[in-house]
Amino acid sequence: KTKIQLLWKSVMEYARNNATEWKQTGASQLTQGGLNGRRERSRRESTIGHDPQRIGLITSTVGWIIKDENSVHKRAAQATGKRVMNPLESELQGILMALQHC
Repeated sequence: KTKIQLLWKSVMEYARNNATEWKQTGASQLTQGGLNGRRERSRRESTIGHDPQRIGLITSTVGWIIKDENSVHKRAAQATGKRVMNPLESELQGILMALQHC
């Protein structure tokens, strides 16, 4: 196998493990935004970058898992941010929220 194939496989395994850990934590408490409990994003919310009528109407949400140097799960959190104008702004806002929380 090529290096790219091996890298892709390890990235997918890492993502799968993180998703499993996230589900196991039951991280449903939102740390910002005044909402209690986790909610699923609707299909319309997921297409914020593709629907000009929806731009600026959706708040960004972010979740993260904190691990130690041995990749052992320490804690997890989820937050809701401010309204965003595009997917990139949402991603950057998510990074800032995670950094502020840590």
